[in-house]
Amino acid sequence: MRARIPDHRVLAIFFAALLALMIVLSLSADTPIVPIGQVHLMDEGQLVAVVGLLADLKVHDSGAESLLLVDPEFGSTVKVVCLQGVRPRPSALARIGDELKVLGRVSHSNYSTVLFSNSDDVSIVRPSELVLSLELLASNWRFFEGDPVRVVGVLVEDGPASLRLFDHDLEHSIRVASRDDAISQLAGRTVLVQGVLVFDSASFSLLLDAEQVLPWSR
Repeated sequence: MRARIPDHRVLAIFFAALLALMIVLSLSADTPIVPIGQVHLMDEGQLVAVVGLLADLKVHDSGAESLLLVDPEFGSTVKVVCLQGVRPRPSALARIGDELKVLGRVSHSNYSTVLFSNSDDVSIVRPSELVLSLELLASNWRFFEGDPVRVVGVLVEDGPASLRLFDHDLEHSIRVASRDDAISQLAGRTVLVQGVLVFDSASFSLLLDAEQVLPWSR
C-alpha cells in the first residue's frame, strides 16, 4: 500500500514551487532591454533582453539554432545561440524579418559577443509584414539579400511589364518581378509580397523576386 503524503507537506511543496515560479517571472520582468549595439558592453554571464529583426537563422545538427538579430535604426547586429527548451524552436515559428525579443546570457570571446538563450525565451513581437518596411529594406538590404521576406506596400505599374512596390508615402520602392502575369491586376492596391530580395548587379538596384502577391488589408 502506497504511503499517503500528509496534507501539510503537499501544501509546502505547492507553495515552494509557486515561490520558485514567482522568482523566475520576477527575474524575467526585471531583465533590462539592452540596445543590440551595446550588448558587447555587458558583463560576462549577465542576463539581458534584446529586441531586433531576424536577419538569418541556421539550424545545426546538434539541435541548436543560430540567429542573427539586427537593429534597423543603427545597423548593429548580435548573434544568438538558441538551445531547445519546452516551446518550439524559433525555426518552427519565426520568419526572416520578424521582430523578436530574446532573453539570454552574454558570452564574450576573443572575436565576438554571443547571447546564449533557449526556445522558451524567444518570442515574436511583431511579424515581418508589420515591421519590415521598404525604407528599412533599402537601408539594410545587405542583411536580407537572398532571404525570403514578406513586405507590404502599394503595387504600381512602372512602364510596360514592369511593377514596383512603394510605401504609402511613395518615397521608397523596390522593383517586383514575378512569373505570374496576373499580379498586374493588383496594380494600385496595397499588397503583401512574399519573395526573395535580390541585388541586381546589372542595374545596381534591389529586386523582389516574388513567389506570391496577395491583396492586403489590415
